[in-house]
Amino acid sequence: MQQSGNLDLTEGKSSSSIRKSSDYDEIQLEIYNSARPNAPFYLMNLFAAIVASYGLLINSAAVIIGAMVIAVLLGPIGGIGYALISGEHKELRKSFFTLVTGALEVFAVSYLIGQLHSEIPLSQELLSRTQPGLFDLIVALAGGAAGAYSIGRRVAGGALIGVAIATALVPPLSSAAIALAHHRFGLFQGAILLFFTNLLAIQCAYSIVLYALRLSSKNKVHRTFALVLRTLLPSIILLILLGGAFIVILERRVKQEQVESKTRATLSQVLAQVPGAYLGDVTFVNLDSSLGVLATVRSPSPITPSQVASLESSLTSATHKAIKLTVRTLQMRVANSTEYLYEPDEITKSAGQSPDPITSQPDSSHIKNMDSTFIKDSIPTDSNSKLQIKSK
Repeated sequence: MQQSGNLDLTEGKSSSSIRKSSDYDEIQLEIYNSARPNAPFYLMNLFAAIVASYGLLINSAAVIIGAMVIAVLLGPIGGIGYALISGEHKELRKSFFTLVTGALEVFAVSYLIGQLHSEIPLSQELLSRTQPGLFDLIVALAGGAAGAYSIGRRVAGGALIGVAIATALVPPLSSAAIALAHHRFGLFQGAILLFFTNLLAIQCAYSIVLYALRLSSKNKVHRTFALVLRTLLPSIILLILLGGAFIVILERRVKQEQVESKTRATLSQVLAQVPGAYLGDVTFVNLDSSLGVLATVRSPSPITPSQVASLESSLTSATHKAIKLTVRTLQMRVANSTEYLYEPDEITKSAGQSPDPITSQPDSSHIKNMDSTFIKDSIPTDSNSKLQIKSK
């Protein structure tokens, strides 16, 4: 009886071992099957590229989110992440080939759609994917970790988690292709950088989580941490470099936004003292040693050069940054149901008096080094200024 009991206990252990081995084999098979370059993979990528591209063109977040249901680019990234920690070089090559060809397919389809609709201006949804930053990196890392954990622990809804992560891949890639089709090379570079950032972050997170779940076995032998670290070191170094660069970019962006916010607040505060005047659009241009500011002011009377100099001094003191200010005054009348509350200054119509210089000749001598497009689009010509005077 004792022997029978011992035998039953041994059989129980053997059954448990077989079940764990079977689970491991199923997970491995699931990962590598999703990284195969087969017809369903390319067909789903085709559909995802079409949905994402038209979602970007029509500026619809809902349509772009819909692309996540059919996107499958995460499969080969997971295959690469798993092959790196398990030492399966053959599977690594297969997964890499699948990823490259799938990404090229998405890019080509989106580029053709961008060429077909080249007259449609780039949407805000697309533009938002051309400025990668630290937060994008954090989101991609978290998404990759969630995808790996859902597979390694067989979390319910794991498939949905996987396709959801693919939204960090297909929309940036489609954005890059459409931007290139519109010959917007700066936007193309930003979007393609976001794609590679997300790809690298997801792959690193995938590898680390699967190793932590002890799924790095090759022939059922768990690989050492030192060996896995050596394999992942190039990806980790690139990730750290990207993170450092994004931190610097984020700091600069925050400082720039603070300066712009203080500039608008200071201009509004000072102009509030001028009867009937209020601040309109404000445009910023980074010059060699200062910040160029073009402010559009609506006022019954023109802002004089001396007032501009005073405003410029106030802005420099408030922002602790050299400011070169240009003010464009749009003169106007303000009325209620019974009378005019404010009327344009009639000084230019008074006999024997010369017109105010700012209304007839905008003083832009101190911004000659600004970007020519900025000056052309933002500062009125002499003829336009005279038209404004005559129309009063």
